[in-house]
This record gives sequence, C-alpha cells and structure tokens, in this order.
Amino acid sequence: MRRVIVTGAAGFIGFHLCRRLLREGFWVEGLDNLSSSSALLLKEARLSILKKDSAFSFHEIDICHKQKLRKFFEGPAKDAEYMFHLAAEVGVRDSIRFPARYVSTNVRGFLHVLEGCRTLSLDRIFYASSSSVYGSNEKVPFSEEDVVNSPLSVYAATKLANEHMASTYSSLYDIGLTGLRFFTVYGPYGRPDMALFKFVKAISEGREIDLYLQGKMRRDFTYIDDVIESLFRLMLRKEVNSLHEIYNVGRGKPSLLRDFLSLIEEKMNKKAVKKFLPRQKGDMLRTYADTNHLRLAIDYVPNISMDTGVSSFLDWYFSFYHSKS
Repeated sequence: MRRVIVTGAAGFIGFHLCRRLLREGFWVEGLDNLSSSSALLLKEARLSILKKDSAFSFHEIDICHKQKLRKFFEGPAKDAEYMFHLAAEVGVRDSIRFPARYVSTNVRGFLHVLEGCRTLSLDRIFYASSSSVYGSNEKVPFSEEDVVNSPLSVYAATKLANEHMASTYSSLYDIGLTGLRFFTVYGPYGRPDMALFKFVKAISEGREIDLYLQGKMRRDFTYIDDVIESLFRLMLRKEVNSLHEIYNVGRGKPSLLRDFLSLIEEKMNKKAVKKFLPRQKGDMLRTYADTNHLRLAIDYVPNISMDTGVSSFLDWYFSFYHSKS
C-alpha cells in the first residue's frame, strides 16, 4: 500500500486531505501535536474520524521536538512516497501577539522537517505556504512570479521564510519541494478563528461581530473540497518541471467581506449585530489568486461557489454542535 506522511493531520486541511488519501487507498502516517487551544475539540473530533480507518496511523509529535521527529523519520516514515507538511502556527493577529511561538514552530520546526526528509527517499514534499506572503503587493491578481518582499505580519514572514528554506534545501540536496499558497480556505470542520466560523457562531448566539474596515476588505474564499482536489492532482502528476515550485491554491474570485457576511445572514435568515472597527495591523486589503499556473499543471482550478460552500458549512456546523449539546 502506498504511504503518505501528513503533518498537522488533525488540523483543518490536514484532516480533509487524510480522508481523501484514505478513500483513494493510501496508507497515511499522520502527525499532530494536539496543542491545547480553542480548536482542541475539533482536533479530537477530526482525529476520531480518521482513526476509524485501519490504514491511518497516528503519531502525537511536535515538529519542534527534534529527537521525537528523528525517530519517526527513522521508523514509520522510511517507506513513504510523499509528504504533506501542513503543521504550523496559523493566523495573522496571534502572530503579532506571540511572534516567538510562530517563529519556533513555523521556522525552526520546518527546519527539523527538512533535515529529517534528507534521510528519506520521498518522491516529493508539499508544504503549506500562504497568500499572506503577497503582503502589501498592489498588482492583482497575485501571481507566483510576483516579487514578494513586504509581508505584513509575523505569520506571513514565517511562511516566506519557509519558501526560501525550501528553495535552498531543494538546491543543496536535490529534494523535490512544492509550496502551496493557500487562499482563505473554508468549509466543514474549519478553524474557529476564521471569518466564516466566527460569523456563524456570533450570529447564532446573538453577539456582535467585529467588522474591520466596514467589511471592505476582499478575500479569495476557497472551499476545502477544491483545495483537496488540487493537492491530490498535484501529488499524482506524471511530470514536474522543477525541483522547487510554488502554486497559488485559490478560486481566483475575491469577494468583499461584507458581501460574504450578507450571504451568511441570508442563509441563516438572521441579521448580524455589527461592530465597525478600523483596519487592524497585519491585515491585507485583498487576496486574489492568479490560477493560471495551477490550471496548466493539473487541468483544474477551484470552482465551488460561495453559495454552495457556505450552505455546506452551515449544514455541518449545526449538525456538529447540536450533537455536542
């Protein structure tokens, strides 16, 4: 059975990727540190689903713990064909409050992963970058060929550092690496700190929603199923043109945040109580993916509409939290 390593397996994207890999007949070695946070309930729920499949093997490992990670690479990981490195500290605002934590996990942890991968014979390593690396760039849509040297948050800076580290290791050791610049991924089992989750929870509970810059920021909302389809096709390509490559993984159709909120209100048949606030430090004015590079590589681009995506999330949200009450 073909074997794939997924770090951050109990996270949002990692969970959905593991489910797809298992459905397609792969053996999955999943790593996660199950860090205590507001998302721990969701992590445990995701993991309980994955553990029902006998082809899923779970390892509770923090990528910052070099010795534990080394033992994993010397043992269960040695026969793997591919690796998806998705483990990270995520979120723009917390990265400004806790910069050392982000640098430790996202930079030092990534270094440990790269060092460990030198001992393996992987066909390719895929790692999570972010649309936030485009920072204050004004040219849209954002293209992988654009110069990116103005990150607006510590999180963005760590992801840009990952891209440089990957490029260096690829060149030094002939390791195939693919960077994935994700654009505002949303969907069932999503992260509680992201807009859709926060908006739905606040509206349900009749609480105020903090809406920054009057909701005039634009985001390229990309549904999770589209993301997983893109990753799966990238993994199974027969031709790869370069040792180190980067892809935007986004829908290429940005929307105003206030329009996104209006769609949620419509679907829930309930108005949000809005608190208008100025733009926060670290927030990008817009994200907008150029999808041509991805389309040429896999003959596919994310295309699931916000209407469909939001409806799917709402169905999951009320089913999941009703079952927990």
